[in-house]
Amino acid sequence: LEQMSACLSIVTTGGKASEELQSYLEKQGIKVKVPKVGDCVSFPLTIKRQSSTLHWYRMPSSSRAYPMKLEKKAAYYRRLWDK
Repeated sequence: LEQMSACLSIVTTGGKASEELQSYLEKQGIKVKVPKVGDCVSFPLTIKRQSSTLHWYRMPSSSRAYPMKLEKKAAYYRRLWDK
């Protein structure tokens, strides 16, 4: 994130990626709950003395171990891109 200071949104797909991001944020002193699939959480972030609001979206897993109909996945992503 320090190298991408203009980044305003992050999308994770699935539980493991979400856990990894939450762990990274906690190491930075940012406490935030993992959003539910299809939801977004927003929180303040300061990088190099610049404050902004970061939006974290969680999408369905891309793993074949957690199959979901394509139409249902598409509905989640449609909501993401319509924001």
